[in-house]
Amino acid sequence: MPEETNISPSDPISLSSITYTAQVDSIWASVTARQEYHNTAAHAVEAVYCFPLPPEAAVTSCKMRIGSRVIQAELKERAKARREYDDAVAAGHDATLLEQERPNIFTMNVGRVDPGETVMVELGFITRVGWQDSGGRFQLPLVVAPRFISGTPNNEGGTDTTPDADRITPPVQTHVPYTVNINLDLRAGFPASITSPSHALQIPATEIQPHEGFVIELKNLTPDRDFVLCYRTTSYMPTVTARRGEYGTRQYGIVTLAPPVLPHANRPRDVEMVLDISGSMRGPKLEGLKQVAKKVLRRLEEENLGNRVGIIAFESTYTVLCPLGPITAETYAAIEKLETAGSTEAGPAIDYGFEVLDHADSSHDKYMLLVTDGDTSSTPKSIKPIPVIGCVIDTAGNLEYLQELAERTNGTYLSVLPGEDLDVAANLLTGMLSGPALRKISVLDNRGNAMTEVVGLTDVYFGRPVTFCFSDNLMPETLQLRATDSNGHPWSYDIKLTSAETLSFAHQVWAREKLRTKLSAADQLQISLEHGLLSAQTAFVAVAVRSVPGEKPVREEIPVALPHTWDFGNGVMGVMRRMTNAGGMYRGGGMLEAASFMSMAGDDDLLVGSSGSEELFCMDEVVSEESILEDEHPAQKLVTLALHLELGAVSVEEAQRQWNSIEAECTQAAIATWSEEERAQAFLALLKLKVRGIQVDTVLLTQLSARPQASNAVAMRAWSEAQRFAGNAISAQP
Repeated sequence: MPEETNISPSDPISLSSITYTAQVDSIWASVTARQEYHNTAAHAVEAVYCFPLPPEAAVTSCKMRIGSRVIQAELKERAKARREYDDAVAAGHDATLLEQERPNIFTMNVGRVDPGETVMVELGFITRVGWQDSGGRFQLPLVVAPRFISGTPNNEGGTDTTPDADRITPPVQTHVPYTVNINLDLRAGFPASITSPSHALQIPATEIQPHEGFVIELKNLTPDRDFVLCYRTTSYMPTVTARRGEYGTRQYGIVTLAPPVLPHANRPRDVEMVLDISGSMRGPKLEGLKQVAKKVLRRLEEENLGNRVGIIAFESTYTVLCPLGPITAETYAAIEKLETAGSTEAGPAIDYGFEVLDHADSSHDKYMLLVTDGDTSSTPKSIKPIPVIGCVIDTAGNLEYLQELAERTNGTYLSVLPGEDLDVAANLLTGMLSGPALRKISVLDNRGNAMTEVVGLTDVYFGRPVTFCFSDNLMPETLQLRATDSNGHPWSYDIKLTSAETLSFAHQVWAREKLRTKLSAADQLQISLEHGLLSAQTAFVAVAVRSVPGEKPVREEIPVALPHTWDFGNGVMGVMRRMTNAGGMYRGGGMLEAASFMSMAGDDDLLVGSSGSEELFCMDEVVSEESILEDEHPAQKLVTLALHLELGAVSVEEAQRQWNSIEAECTQAAIATWSEEERAQAFLALLKLKVRGIQVDTVLLTQLSARPQASNAVAMRAWSEAQRFAGNAISAQP
């Protein structure tokens, strides 16, 4: 085993770039991820990189390239693969080991990269594309966010509840030297409107027709947020689609079932809102949480069905802000007063919400709405038959946390990035809280017999199609679906499987879903090896024997970037103290807060016409429009408005109103007369406003994004910060 020596922040990092190449076909994606390691140190290193993939990714291949040599990795039982890897590295040979820590967290071990040497490892995976707001949502995570680890620490890098915590909490740096490239070819197959809420500047909104493709080539992105590409349909989508395939002696089918009707609530509901106010939610995420919660409240109130709502806020402990009852002004006020603090003990809050709903009036339908970033290992002790409707708000949220809760409670979830349209999110969540559009779904063959080996089947909610898989020795000609709709009426649909399109990896999609069910370790191992996809019980290993063994490498844990809108603060996020503070490097697990505007506002020369920022920092009263919009330059107004919004001196609603007034002064002709400093400062300020939910026209951002002269230090500093904020790894150098 290589020696357990971690690099210091001043040491070079061997990971230089990651390139994703994705072919997206309607709701399926085939992706390769190539990680390039180049060692500039004076000694050999063993690189260990903890990285994320989509929760539904099925990793099917891995290979290592050293110069002209390509070594294909083999899938083996995990312990055996680990021994083979360790023995090879200890003996001075080259090796690669790819392991799965969670369904969405993986570890790449590159055993020895010599000084001056470049090693590339490439993994391949397939994944189902999520469906949200009437369209595909291809979400590619690029960073493992720090997370709260519950339980009592042990002496082995974990806790009693999360023994392997050290394997899912990589070291964190505010900036990392490696970058990400994304090459994507989309074939939606239907007319679509394309947007990217994560990289709006790099991918302008556009429309495509069914026969058209859409190609993206992005270079030098900062790996500090999920990459999200949305392609929303502009036409009718079928209720049911099917694919089929075969592998060995078995036949496999995949069916995607979309809600056939819009939701229509006709029964009163009891909803417990369980809201995350831990330290990691501070800033844009908390503002988004408040807005979503209030908008859902408003819609529930306007239904006039006698809906009742309770509010539970959680951090290190949970607090009942409003007992389950009618929606009143106090309910809205409780949400507006939310402030962040403490760690993310979600489990006890969810348990309490279940208990309240379990003992509530049986004449009301019961749901839990959980709004969080998902960055926690704290889970409920028991699960009640009450659907959890989840909403992840973050630039790098843990979707797996809410996906697992949804699967266990027959609920559903959606993902929202800070700055996305929260009215859309609130509409979707309210629709989901109306109950399933289809429930009690059964899958029958053409003789009316229940199909065996069906996995992934749940109730179907508004805005969230369900994809389920089945396997049989003989594929039936017709598949019969039977269910109950939202009005309690029977619903049926017959699918002609003989005319279904083929999907070469159908068996691996089925196997991936099967592995998410409760299986013994032995059964997981068998399915993983039989279908050739990575699991918690297997690993990909590749070994290249050197004619002359090399020196013993130094272990190098690759740090990950601090997620966009996050910032390190004071305090403790959780009991997991596997973090170091050495010149800017941290181990995931410290108190993390959402991004501050102080980094910009703290420099006097970044505030146009300002004599200093101290006066702004001590403001503790709501700022009126007149006090901001005096005879100032529009760029100064934007900087001040963005700062006031962060400090809570204005609400999101008031900030939006003030921006609507300022926008009239930001015409193309007016911007042409601004100095480089003014354009760069306005550019950064608008990005800061946008991430907090202010609606900003991307065309205007593009007009302000022109690169200033390198000799203009003030403008270059603001422009470079804006580029980093937008997700580009661009320095101040020309």
